[in-house]
Amino acid sequence: MMKTEQAIEGKIITSQIGSFGKTEFPYGYITIEISSSRNITVKIDYYTWFETLEIGKHVVVDASYLGTTDILVARKVSLKTLIDSNAATEDIAVST
Repeated sequence: MMKTEQAIEGKIITSQIGSFGKTEFPYGYITIEISSSRNITVKIDYYTWFETLEIGKHVVVDASYLGTTDILVARKVSLKTLIDSNAATEDIAVST
């Protein structure tokens, strides 16, 4: 089974982010609550573009698997817009 990119929508509930190297780029993990009983942890690295990594923010994360591992790496973390919030219910989903 081939692992594909995923769009993950939800609320950031944990953030373990540090700085790395002379440029002090962020590196670590965030956990996204996608439903009341399901969370997904996503790796943040040098190649991740983000608007926020703040706990409590509703975001949409474009992520892909790291090689053949089970590690999801965020490529883009965008704030969920007010328009998105009004157009959809508060249910949060993962699409593949």
